[in-house]
Amino acid sequence: MTLELLRRLSKEYDRYLLLLCQLSSYCPTNKSEASELLPSSSSEASDKPTISQIKKSFRPNLLQQAVRATLHMLQFGLSYLIMLLAMYYNGFVIISIVVGAWLGAFVFGWESIDVRYVWGLVWHECN
Repeated sequence: MTLELLRRLSKEYDRYLLLLCQLSSYCPTNKSEASELLPSSSSEASDKPTISQIKKSFRPNLLQQAVRATLHMLQFGLSYLIMLLAMYYNGFVIISIVVGAWLGAFVFGWESIDVRYVWGLVWHECN
């Protein structure tokens, strides 16, 4: 269960970093917001950023990447310890690992699913 907790913490930390990025720079969330950035026929100066000013990617700073790497190291190390426990070939230990994986996925993997992605394909709006 701890391994699944670490996986969830990594996901949530990455989401947090993306939220910080979105709050610090303009990132349009839908087509209508993106279309508003297109040049208009009026010559009025706008406070809105242009398309060239939108960040297309995000790279964490040194401290943020250190936290991400630490979470990955803990996941990696715990995975190896679980593997070594399984190599005892003790049925009770193996069953405990499988049950713990199920419980961990049930508790920590319970999150909303983006309905825009169906069967690995992007769901396109028909507009």
